[in-house]
Amino acid sequence: MNFRYRLVLGLVMVCNLLFGQDAQTVTETMSLQKAIETALVNNYDLKIAENTLKQTENSNTMGNAGLLPSVSLSSSAEYSNNDYEYEYSTYSTSVSGNSTTSVDATAYIGYTLFDGFGNQYTFKRLKQANNMQNTLYAVQMENTVLEVVQYYYELCKAQQNLNLAKQTMEISRDRYNRTNDQKMYGQATQLDLLNAEVDMNADSTTLLEAEQTMLTSVKDLNLVMGISISENYRVDDQIV
Repeated sequence: MNFRYRLVLGLVMVCNLLFGQDAQTVTETMSLQKAIETALVNNYDLKIAENTLKQTENSNTMGNAGLLPSVSLSSSAEYSNNDYEYEYSTYSTSVSGNSTTSVDATAYIGYTLFDGFGNQYTFKRLKQANNMQNTLYAVQMENTVLEVVQYYYELCKAQQNLNLAKQTMEISRDRYNRTNDQKMYGQATQLDLLNAEVDMNADSTTLLEAEQTMLTSVKDLNLVMGISISENYRVDDQIV
């Protein structure tokens, strides 16, 4: 076993330690339906659109348009405590604790009978803003579902490619071992062994790339679903 072969095996082992360990411990299977349901609950862009919709719904009232009477209340209270001293020609006297309290309350009710239809136009504008935000929320929901489906199928493709890359790598490793054994018994040449080694090196690179693509696809789907990007799982790639 020469140095280059040991290097290739070392790279494959490192690849399995870095990427394959999580895949071996994954027991959960993420279905497309579950991915869509998770995204509709946790997607960040959808939450922002939902909060904006709630704001427009709260603003879409007749009171904000000035079509309802306005009521205002005001009150005030005043308290004073004074000491007085009186002087006469023959004597003087003082009075302390002379306190006074006054309370005032006012209620105001107003209603605009006509302002050039400005309040009615304002109410129509609020209704249109609410209708538009409802449409934007529906569009955002559809875009979220579309993104989930897109990234889910990309992950299915990456998972299938990874499985194929692993199988191809096993075949190349077996071919190299057989060729090496055949060379020892004179049934194969050094050129045959080098060709098998070149194929195994190429397949090991493909395997590393497939592992990285698989991780990236999982993170992309996690981001759309609004969950931690470190979550790992398998998908049902047997799509009819």
